[in-house]
Amino acid sequence: MNTMIKEWLSRLEDEYQIDILFACEAGSRAWNIESATSDHDVRFIYRHRDMKNYLALRKAPDVLDWTSPYDATGFDIYKTLDLILKSNPGIYESAFSPAVYMAAEPFTSELKGFIRNEYSPFSLYKHYQSLRTRNLKEVQKKVFNASRQKQLIHAVRAELISSGILLFKEISSPFEMIRAAEIHQPELFEGYQLLASTKRNNQLLSEEQADSIIHLLAASYEYNELGEELSKKQPSLDLMEQWLREILGIL
Repeated sequence: MNTMIKEWLSRLEDEYQIDILFACEAGSRAWNIESATSDHDVRFIYRHRDMKNYLALRKAPDVLDWTSPYDATGFDIYKTLDLILKSNPGIYESAFSPAVYMAAEPFTSELKGFIRNEYSPFSLYKHYQSLRTRNLKEVQKKVFNASRQKQLIHAVRAELISSGILLFKEISSPFEMIRAAEIHQPELFEGYQLLASTKRNNQLLSEEQADSIIHLLAASYEYNELGEELSKKQPSLDLMEQWLREILGIL
């Protein structure tokens, strides 16, 4: 399947006259919780081959979307850098995805470097805490089903990532933060592993198992002034513009 997706991406490059700088799996396959029937969620970053597209009154598309044969979305480099300036969590998760299809260098290394150095830990922390709270509310004191199991996975994952940001006070891979939770939040980490295993096997947790994880998650939440102490830095526009010129080869 990896080869098929790579070939499909290569055909897109020729059809749309773009260079794909980075492409990966997002969603369940990135988080290793996919079942046999899970779709492929492909995310990629591209630049137009013809630089005239960036100087035209009729702008070339900065987002490309497909629903078949894969659920795929591509962002133009301008769109990508705009999202990075906003500490976008989607770009953050994609950049560190363990399932990579295409990774041009030095772009991929620079992408991760800019996220580590220029993203706001406070903004990401707030995002994942909000995601955690929203999904937890959807599963508390309600009948547990497959849809709510998915929401519980999102809630626990968001808690593990946000607590990692709070603990380390810097940006690193969200996947590494979850692995680190085995040490600093072992019970919740174990609950996440149980949820992941159950999801992969197309099974549903028992009500007792779900209630136990929900209780752990609710007890783990304590938003306090420590979150306010995280860096609220803004990305350097000068550095981003310099990087953009390098990517487009117009230095």
